[in-house]
Amino acid sequence: MRSPRGGSASSTPLRAWESHLRPHIASYQRTGLKQISLFTPANRRQLVLRRFFEVVDRMPVVGATMRRMINNSEDNLEKERDIALVD
Repeated sequence: MRSPRGGSASSTPLRAWESHLRPHIASYQRTGLKQISLFTPANRRQLVLRRFFEVVDRMPVVGATMRRMINNSEDNLEKERDIALVD
C-alpha cells in the first residue's frame, strides 16, 4: 500500500517516531556543544578549568554538592529519559 506522498504506508509510524525523537536529539547536540571543552579542551584556560573541577570533585562536601547539582540538571535528566518510547 502506498501513501499519498509516494512512500509506503508503513513509513508513517517511522515518521511519527522520528518527529518524537527530533527534539531530544537537538537537545543532545546542544548539550554536547556546551560541554565540548570538558572532553576536548581547546586552550590552556579550558584545561585549567577542567583540572579545577577534578580537584573540587574529590572534596567531600563541595564535590558531593556539585555532583548533586549536575545529576539534577535539566541536561542530565534529559539524558536519563527513555526517548525511544513513544507515548
